[in-house]
Order: sequence, then structure tokens, then C-alpha cells
Amino acid sequence: MNQYISTSFGFTETIAGIANSVYQGVGALSGVFLAAAIVNIGEARVALRKLVYGGLVGYCFFVVFALILNSDHEESSAIDVTILMILNAIFGCCLMGALPLFLLDSIFIVNGNRGKENYVGENIVSGMVYLVAMFEAAVLTVLTTDVSGLTAVLLVGILLAVSVFSMYLLDKEEEEEGGENISEREQEQLMHP
Repeated sequence: MNQYISTSFGFTETIAGIANSVYQGVGALSGVFLAAAIVNIGEARVALRKLVYGGLVGYCFFVVFALILNSDHEESSAIDVTILMILNAIFGCCLMGALPLFLLDSIFIVNGNRGKENYVGENIVSGMVYLVAMFEAAVLTVLTTDVSGLTAVLLVGILLAVSVFSMYLLDKEEEEEGGENISEREQEQLMHP
């Protein structure tokens, strides 16, 4: 979908493919480095929130960039290509790079108040998250390939905004309930079962 959106704004297939590779490569590298640097679930949750909020801010910049490109139907310049690569690197780091932290947070949510005998393995939780993500990606790909690039950008932006708002509401509810009530030992078990 990323490549389709880029080509709809006048970038060549090659440039769009390179931008998509930047997105995925930076996402994979940042995810590995971020996950290796996190030592407890609290840090993971804070980092995840910052990455997703940063991704939303980057997405707002992308919408402005897309509107400017959409109004200008000339060939893309070197500056346009550079901005596209930078934005894809930001998205890769903030959104795709957040995936390991999202999986860790999901495992914590599922197992946070369970004892060792009721522990749900991370493979099961991760598998369910990936199942939902693949379904969502398939639906979004179908929905966005038959519309203009700008409509696709706005549709994905709305989905991202809803996700950020939902995350904010969940955090607010958790804060009102007194926050997480988890011991250091339980944190260690969740991080390294």
C-alpha cells in the first residue's frame, strides 16, 4: 500500500519501491534496537506511546506534503524524493519499529494479573495480534487501491488517529483505576518468562 500511495503522487515505481524499503528497513532496525534497550514493561509502554504519537505527528506532515504534491502535477524533484525518504524513515521508526513494543504490551495486558498457571504464551498473543494486523492490512489494501492517493492517506490517517485516541482513553482509564499494580518480580517474569 505504501508504494501505491507514493506512485499516486507522481513518484516513479523505483522511487516508491526504495521509499517502501526505507520504511521497512528502518522499522526492522529500530524495532530491534528499541526492544533490546527496554528493561521493564513501564519503559516499554512509555516508549510505545511516544513512538505512536510521533508517528501521528509525522503523518500530519505527510498529509501536508501530499496536499502540496497533489496540487503540483510536475515531476517530483530531488527535494520531494528526499522528503519522501525522510518521512518513510520516520514512519518506519515510529510505527513499524513500535511493533515489538506493541507485542510486549499486548502480552502484558493479557497476562498482567494472571498467575503462572494461567499464563498465556507470547506466541499465542503475538499470533493473535498478527492475525488481526494481517486482516486489517488486507482490508486497507483493498480499500485504498481503488481510490486516489490522497483519499488513501486520509483513510489511513483517520485509522491512526482513532488508534491514538483509543490508546489515550485506555491510559486514562488505567490511570483512574490507580495504574498498574505489578511487582518487580512479575515485571521480570513478563519480560523474560
